[in-house]
Amino acid sequence: MTRDIIINGDIAIVPLTKGYSAVIDAADAPIVSQWNWCALTSERRRAIYAFRISQRGGKQTSVLMHRLIMSAENGNFVDHIDGNGLNNQRSNLRFCTFAQNVRNQGARKDTTSGVRGVSWDMRAGKWKAEIWLDGKNKFLGYFDSKALAIAVRNDASIHHFGEFARVQ
Repeated sequence: MTRDIIINGDIAIVPLTKGYSAVIDAADAPIVSQWNWCALTSERRRAIYAFRISQRGGKQTSVLMHRLIMSAENGNFVDHIDGNGLNNQRSNLRFCTFAQNVRNQGARKDTTSGVRGVSWDMRAGKWKAEIWLDGKNKFLGYFDSKALAIAVRNDASIHHFGEFARVQ
């Protein structure tokens, strides 16, 4: 028996395991309502996604809700614009390249600042800002304040990544 999806106007709430819910467009409820969905948590990235298990050729595979909604084929990447893996409304989803998807990721859980590309440098005794460009780390500078390091990192992100920039 599948869990009931709650429709409220143009949006629908899909109950997941672990007490989570995903948000989708009400128009996508018929696509999603055929299965029970689970919460997939990523501790390292602090991300949560909606997924289900599928049986194919005797093997189990995971199906991510946002990929199902976008009819993404293998090799295609789908990005959550706001970084919220449970917001699966079409207005929040877009096709992208692998590099664009990585650019829009949030900070790792183990970062010293809580902000991607900004960290405390013990040797320098200052905040350091950096950004990855074309597989290489670009140093943006040392700063006396965390706020200034974040501002410089945000400016660089917007300049290099445009609409895929993740700013804090």
